[in-house]
Amino acid sequence: MTKLAKLTELYRRFYRAKAKGKPPKSNAILKPIDEGADVILKFNKDLADDPESLTQLVAAKIASLMKKVNRKEAEGKRTFTLVDGKWKPALSDEEERQAVYDFAKYFVEVIFNGSFKGDRARLAGTQLNLIRDTCDYLYRLEDDKERKEKKQDEPDELPETETELA
Repeated sequence: MTKLAKLTELYRRFYRAKAKGKPPKSNAILKPIDEGADVILKFNKDLADDPESLTQLVAAKIASLMKKVNRKEAEGKRTFTLVDGKWKPALSDEEERQAVYDFAKYFVEVIFNGSFKGDRARLAGTQLNLIRDTCDYLYRLEDDKERKEKKQDEPDELPETETELA
């Protein structure tokens, strides 16, 4: 598995782009990557002088996004799974926080520090666009695969609210 395939897999564990009856927009698909990159590109080095601090900053920003997503204040949705004929969140709140942290850690340690040697300038611009384009493609490829596998079992729409889950 490539680094960008792993990155995409990690955020698909907790986040999905929301689209009713049409393909989701790229901005919705890439929201966790955009949020993580935004933190990395704008952080104060004095605040995050080690990889763990930067990981925590990225994780906190994405956790904030997920709170907004769960309250329907931001585009996107949690990952759901079909259990006994009912749609339920694929992860508990605790598992979701851990999945967010795993994504942030991989993004900071492998992508930013590993591939870009901690150089924000190298991450910005064209390189970030290449990451975005690749992750968008990989996300859609995996979405197509899931849709094909679940076509018989999946209703037309996932539940929008917690009350629709029961």
